[in-house]
Amino acid sequence: MNQRLLLIFLFIFVPFASAFTITDFSPSLYNPNDTPAMDAALGITGYTIEDFEDTTLVDNLAIEYSTSPGALQTSIPQVHLTPFNTEWDGSHILSNDINNNYGPPTANIVTFHFSQGVDSVGIGVGEFDRLNHSLLVNGVVVALFNQTDMPGFEQVINSGPGGFARNVYVRIDAEQGETIDSIAIDISNSTERVQFDHLAFTGNAVPEPSSLSLFALTIFLSGLVRFCVR
Repeated sequence: MNQRLLLIFLFIFVPFASAFTITDFSPSLYNPNDTPAMDAALGITGYTIEDFEDTTLVDNLAIEYSTSPGALQTSIPQVHLTPFNTEWDGSHILSNDINNNYGPPTANIVTFHFSQGVDSVGIGVGEFDRLNHSLLVNGVVVALFNQTDMPGFEQVINSGPGGFARNVYVRIDAEQGETIDSIAIDISNSTERVQFDHLAFTGNAVPEPSSLSLFALTIFLSGLVRFCVR
């Protein structure tokens, strides 16, 4: 058994974490009269909530717009009162308009950074007039906003006043040993305005010893193969 076969053996038999679980929820769960009940249905009870009802972001959260790469903002320029039924709590939301308004300039990518990694993140999105915008976790695409990747996703039919405009609520859970440092929404395939609300997160993730266990298992299997070869 040569080194190449050994590597193939380790690749097949050493388990690799799938990293993150994506769970989506229909806008029908929105409940303006009982937010705690809605949070329970979304699985985010007890999470830290950023509701964008004021200009100061909660601790451990910063926003980056693709129009200003690397510039992390811990506050927003102004609150945004939406008439488009995109809110998931209160009456204000965050837009991809860098001035948090309705006009240009808009950012194609909005990234939410957590200065201390977290275990789980939820976010409500709205006014997605087009399909297949990307959801990224730690810079990697994990799902598209469509009904295949997110069965609870509902496409906007009429996003004007009185129209239905919430699309989906998404929760991302880190599996054991993983950390969520950022999530991002990429709408680079369009120039539309999109909106976010009820950002929820929990936990300052501390890597579990699973990575050490994986390393130990690799060493063990490597030694076992060498023993068998002898």
